Amino acid sequence: MAELYVKQSFDSVKNKDQINAVAILYGMEENFLNENRDWFKEMNFRREKYGGFVIYIKQ
Repeated sequence: MAELYVKQSFDSVKNKDQINAVAILYGMEENFLNENRDWFKEMNFRREKYGGFVIYIKQ
């Protein structure tokens, strides 16, 4: 079952390999990518824009 992490740091996620989607406020994407390079592999996700968000969905 999927877990929803609201207002929590990605540090609190035990197994980051199980993250299937990430929604990022538009304008915060570069910061997110720089701070999460250790686990977030952009090439494994499809990038989409929706409203004020950039959404990465695992392929």
